[in-house]
Amino acid sequence: MLPMRALFAFYCVTVTVAGVQLFVFSGRTADFFAWTINPPATAAFLGASYWASLPLVFLGARSQRWSETRIAFFGVLVFSLFTLFATVYHRDRFHFDDPHWQAKTAAWTWLAVYLAVPAWSAIALAAQVRAGRWPGRGNGAVPPPLVLLLAAQGAILLALGLALTLQPEQLSRLWPWALTPLTARAVGPWLIGIGLHAAFALYERDRARVRPALLAYLPFSVLQAVLLIRFRETVEWHEPGAWLAVAFLVSTFTAGVFGIRRSWWPSSATPGRN
Repeated sequence: MLPMRALFAFYCVTVTVAGVQLFVFSGRTADFFAWTINPPATAAFLGASYWASLPLVFLGARSQRWSETRIAFFGVLVFSLFTLFATVYHRDRFHFDDPHWQAKTAAWTWLAVYLAVPAWSAIALAAQVRAGRWPGRGNGAVPPPLVLLLAAQGAILLALGLALTLQPEQLSRLWPWALTPLTARAVGPWLIGIGLHAAFALYERDRARVRPALLAYLPFSVLQAVLLIRFRETVEWHEPGAWLAVAFLVSTFTAGVFGIRRSWWPSSATPGRN
């Protein structure tokens, strides 16, 4: 598990830094980030998402059990691949040649991170396979209401995330505020990643294994709610997308609270098979 835990420790550092750059300094991405993000609400969404993932990757860095980290592992890997695609596809928008060293450094660091993560993930996964630790599904049943909620959330997020990534010009109007093709392709991977977490939680059907993903739901819903208040003049409240976003945040907060209350006891994974 050492390569896997090291990978998650690396995530802890990168998501913390990205959260500061994007959520705290949302209006200064031209100076401090890999590319200029407008409107700042989009930068804040990305920053809130990075920060919200911190409980997920922190528990992954601490865990000794593959069964309790693979939900996070595959979700983060797919997110990273889609983000790398957006970076390469829109490379002309990044600050690779910016005269300001902070922005230029941020751009090259961003690219290095998203090139390194898939390679590191492959090494960590290969080490896990060689160790022969590939447990099956858990046996700690997830409450049926939570199953239904996760199924609905997963389906919606995967569909919307793929739509924003593959057809950003046509479908970005579904978002609560205006998105460019690049920002749509930056937002899309987050929705895909969270949707995959929900899908894997349905597969695992184990309370202890889904706990890290549910923990991330709480800060995600709270931080995104703060974003909607902070950038309330940017949000297009007259469009249905804004109110659908509010309803979705209520559902994620509910899933997080309900799931954590019902899942906080020792893992059902069998020792020696995790």
